[in-house]
Amino acid sequence: MNQKHAPTRSRSMPGFPFVVLIGILGMLAVGPLSPAEAVQCGDGVTSDVTLTGDLDCSGYEKSPVLKVTAPVTLNLNGFKVIGNGQIGILIDTEGAKVLDGTVTNCSSAVAIESGHNDNEIWNVTAVKNTERAFRIRSNNNFITECVSMSNGDHGFDIRGQNNWVSRCKSTRNGILPKQAQGFHFEGSGHRAVENYAAGNTGGGFQINEGASGLTLINNSSLNNKGQGFLLKTTALDNVMYGNFASKNALDGILVEDGATGNIIFHNVAWRNGDRHTTFDLSDGSGKCDDNKWTRDWFRTRNTDCIK
Repeated sequence: MNQKHAPTRSRSMPGFPFVVLIGILGMLAVGPLSPAEAVQCGDGVTSDVTLTGDLDCSGYEKSPVLKVTAPVTLNLNGFKVIGNGQIGILIDTEGAKVLDGTVTNCSSAVAIESGHNDNEIWNVTAVKNTERAFRIRSNNNFITECVSMSNGDHGFDIRGQNNWVSRCKSTRNGILPKQAQGFHFEGSGHRAVENYAAGNTGGGFQINEGASGLTLINNSSLNNKGQGFLLKTTALDNVMYGNFASKNALDGILVEDGATGNIIFHNVAWRNGDRHTTFDLSDGSGKCDDNKWTRDWFRTRNTDCIK
């Protein structure tokens, strides 16, 4: 009687299907490249990245540490970018976001150069960098809930046009004899709302020569070695409302001679200056020129035209 035998399988290695299977298993074993692995010192960021650990580039010398070159999100995810004296994060595009982490041991922590507009910086802390911590040279950027602390120069150096700075803190910046401002503004149309400056080697807030159309609302400036708020000569058509200056070494609010068309109203200045040559409120011309001071609260002033 003939016996039926089960068909035998060839022991020779199959071709294409086996190769595909091995490739799939390999991908599962290795996994996709993690965001932390996807960005290294000196990289250009061209897609969304979320760090999963500190990026230590203290041994890397080229600048910047990271360059964002596309309208993507660089999420530091609570971790640090550690540099070696170069720019930390350079935003070299429009429409990018950098958020949620710390940049240290760089020259500037975050920089945006002229021509790269409409970017956002959220909840980034710049600490112990050697130069201006946040260096903004372009237009229509949002800088929100950021911190500049113990850096070598200005905490926030804002130029260009129509930038928005809100709920940021700038403390203990500058190394004497350098007079570092907490917030330094040039250009036009900027908005500064609910920011805080304290303990800087220069003043808290400075609106520089020729700056125009700025609005400063509900900001606080305390214990700085310069003025609480300074409007430099030729500062034009700026508005200061609801700000607070106290215990600054020089004037609480000073509008220099030659600054015109500025409105300073409903601010509070208390215990600033020496009450002999520097005051809570001070108008450089002594005549208020074309500037309007009204409904401000103060203890000392240098001229009766301040109301």
